[in-house]
Amino acid sequence: MPARLTVAGLLRQIRDWPKLFIAAVVVTVVAVVVYAYTATPVYRGTVKMMPRENDAGGGGLQSLLGQFGGLAAMAGISFGSVDEHESIAWLKSRALFTLFANEQHLLPILFHDKWDAAAGRWKADVKSPPTMDDAWAMFDGGIRRVNDDPKTRVITLDVTWKDR
Repeated sequence: MPARLTVAGLLRQIRDWPKLFIAAVVVTVVAVVVYAYTATPVYRGTVKMMPRENDAGGGGLQSLLGQFGGLAAMAGISFGSVDEHESIAWLKSRALFTLFANEQHLLPILFHDKWDAAAGRWKADVKSPPTMDDAWAMFDGGIRRVNDDPKTRVITLDVTWKDR
């Protein structure tokens, strides 16, 4: 039968081996402090959106979906609107990223280790400068996330980066 761990037993172990306990505490505190000073901070910007209802009549598909909206809501199914799906697709699209990256000159920011800020060009030792394809792969691979909850119809856009 294994020995049971109790508070009294733990206090007895600390009293019997105080040097080991103090050494473990000191090593843990030093490790936490070193990590706190060397870790790269990560910032996350989150936007929660909810599509507005379209007051315009819409097309045939919109009116057809509208007829079944109440029944579908009772069953927990959300058709969403055509505009809602289009908006989500636009947020997830490469075209929006390309427009934004070109407008904000993101390639030097995303690939700052390959960019010579003083000279305003890619470093000489870089064989091939990063392309928009490389930037999209990085952005789509973890910097940006778009989540949509079909039940609440809330769309969440998260952008995570190491610089505010």
